[in-house]
Amino acid sequence: EGPPAVAIADAGDPHSAIAAASLFAPPLRTPLLLSEGRELPELTADALAALAPSGSAATERRQAFVLGRAARPAQLRTRAVDGANPAELAAGIARLRAELTDEDPRHVIVASSDELAYAMPAAAWAARSGDPVLYAQRDSVPAPTRRALRRWKRTAVYLLGPESVLSRRVERELEKVAGRVRRVGAEGPVENAIEFARYADGDFGWDINDPGHGFVIANSARPADAGAAAPLSASGAWGPLLVTDAADAPPPALAGYLLDLKPGYVNDPTRAVYNRVWIVGDEEAVSVGFQARVDELAELAPVRSGTGAQELGPKPPEPETPQDDPGTRGNSRKGR
Repeated sequence: EGPPAVAIADAGDPHSAIAAASLFAPPLRTPLLLSEGRELPELTADALAALAPSGSAATERRQAFVLGRAARPAQLRTRAVDGANPAELAAGIARLRAELTDEDPRHVIVASSDELAYAMPAAAWAARSGDPVLYAQRDSVPAPTRRALRRWKRTAVYLLGPESVLSRRVERELEKVAGRVRRVGAEGPVENAIEFARYADGDFGWDINDPGHGFVIANSARPADAGAAAPLSASGAWGPLLVTDAADAPPPALAGYLLDLKPGYVNDPTRAVYNRVWIVGDEEAVSVGFQARVDELAELAPVRSGTGAQELGPKPPEPETPQDDPGTRGNSRKGR
């Protein structure tokens, strides 16, 4: 059985692809397909035929949501979400979800519209939680984002990215219209995604700090992949989106994170937990060598406990007791 509806975004508009990820969260379960401007590529047309979205009460019987300047399939019942800029379109997608579910969001993510490599991890969380993704620029909060937040004054806001991407000025502007603002992020897209994967604040955040999880890896140069891959983070072995800024090998921060979470077993591997990793993109985005290294990092490994043997060399001799000095006899003190 296919999904009740699909979302269609222009491949040249990754802002809408990332924001559309919230439409996959229950109860809508709306995956994303990509068009080439107003044209529907053969691959997308074939996917539409295979998925055969039928519409449901949750989608108001719509079979497709057409975002921005994306192609509109003539044979489907559609609803358009328009926007003159990324912030307006993202706010429109957030309103659409709130309207269809008749629920206000529990949290909102504000991400950078200028540097989408830092915004990509928001798509995975939006697909899991339904939390909308809104946009801000480095030093300003666009009017559509402010208006959306005023409607949800009691909703916690999470700023995704370091101050070099979303400045303290943006944080202060958000605090004026939102009840609570928290920042999560780190310098560098790779490190930023890892920080978000590790982060937890109440019921917000992945809190992935131990083995036994799913992960999705995409190239930071292809931000639309984050929206297309979002369903992998919200079904099966759920897990966060990690990014790489290199195609040939995992960057050190990413390799270190996966190594930190490498699963192991002592006696019986069938009783162990496993990590599962989806790699998104062709070999130009993520090479075979990259994949081989990730396989190695995610592979279950035997763990050997300590034997109790002395491995640091022989015990050093006890220090000799010094002879009493007549000049100090009677003045010695026991150390504590």
